[in-house]
Amino acid sequence: MATEIQNLTPVESVVEEWLRRYFNEEPGGDFGISLERLRRKLREQTSKIGVFIDNLETALDKNGKILEYRRPYVELLRVLADSDVHSVTLVTSRQRLRESSVEVHLYALKGLDDEAWRQFFRSCHINCDCSILSEMCRAYGGNAKAMQILRGAILTDFHGDIHAYWQENRTDLLGERELKDLVASQFTRLQENNLEAYRLLCRLGWYPYQDILTSVPIEGVLCLLWDVAEQKRRGVIKAVQDLSLIEAKKGQYWLHPVIRDEAISRLRLVSEEWELVNRKAAEFCTQRVAAIKNITDALIRSLL
Repeated sequence: MATEIQNLTPVESVVEEWLRRYFNEEPGGDFGISLERLRRKLREQTSKIGVFIDNLETALDKNGKILEYRRPYVELLRVLADSDVHSVTLVTSRQRLRESSVEVHLYALKGLDDEAWRQFFRSCHINCDCSILSEMCRAYGGNAKAMQILRGAILTDFHGDIHAYWQENRTDLLGERELKDLVASQFTRLQENNLEAYRLLCRLGWYPYQDILTSVPIEGVLCLLWDVAEQKRRGVIKAVQDLSLIEAKKGQYWLHPVIRDEAISRLRLVSEEWELVNRKAAEFCTQRVAAIKNITDALIRSLL
């Protein structure tokens, strides 16, 4: 049983489709009746059924809760989480679901390794017995969607020549329109739902991840929230994390190269913002490298 959540997909339609398609059951005239029929059918199954709900983030508000006009989805998720129901539900979402009445287990998807990329490109008859593929995989963080988009571009525009493709595009990670639109849509959604979190994401593009810094501590993130009340700042950081737009581990933060490219391009569009971010981030870096102790400190100082 599967469905993809889109802006105009009412939960009533989803339940009705599942009843008819998978159980040969007519839905009731009322949503509550249809939902109970679905619960009964799932309980009657002798073997477990897999339920797949894709792109749930379109039904979530900025706090990870189901939008008010989509609240019936909460009832559906409760039915699917019923301990007596013989089903396993897998939900994909670019934003973390935070409904206290629904128990969920979070499985964060990691990027594929270069061996997985190599197998994929080889199956598409693209010569990948070289270090270029490993470089591409690292640049895109092993992202599976990026892998698919790049495959199409290499085959269509470069006749399968991965060397020629990367030579022309290695400095523009968002050169492919489909990939750029995908990343831009995440920024735009954040901008519409949480302007403070959006500004932070763009500001974080200033830090030279991968080139000089591998990450920045929490203080380096907080200093970019100078216009947000102190008690709200960590909540803003969490909002960006919940959308998987910022990487974090043990108090250190950084942006994926593709996300950084989009962040810095948007930050440069607002000259006043760019100047303020430069000043605040430079102040943080100056405090961090008051005394130059190693080559990294020297490189950071050269930015100031």
